[in-house]
Amino acid sequence: MARLASASSDADACDMSTVIEHPSSRRLVLTLATVLLAPGTLFVAANVLEHGLGVEGAAAWFDSLLALPGVSGIVTGFILAGPVMALLLAGSRLLPIRLERDGDVWEVRIRVRADGWAIAVLAISVIVGVILAGHVIAENMACAIGLRPYC
Repeated sequence: MARLASASSDADACDMSTVIEHPSSRRLVLTLATVLLAPGTLFVAANVLEHGLGVEGAAAWFDSLLALPGVSGIVTGFILAGPVMALLLAGSRLLPIRLERDGDVWEVRIRVRADGWAIAVLAISVIVGVILAGHVIAENMACAIGLRPYC
């Protein structure tokens, strides 16, 4: 009987430490993060080449893509939300959080992993996200302070 009671209390504990991670899940998560990061990174790179370094037409293909009525919102969504989603996915690989219950007490455990691919995706996500946020703020600043009559 004591063994049965012990087993039931172990089942209630929600101990996530026994979860076995599939080796391909790391690749899947980081591949998805890289794919989500690609449109924003390409947009920033094309605009830096054209406006920062003077390479004519580097961002022209993005301009023509963003001019399409149905595609514009989808592409803009991927450009703006991609780095945020990539940051969250890479962060989940670097800092896995586990929630465990021990009786009436809940414990949060955070581990730190050193994963080169995840660190690179996280760093690029932060850089691209900051550049895009600065771009959006600078682009809309004239409207916000009333320098432009229409926006």
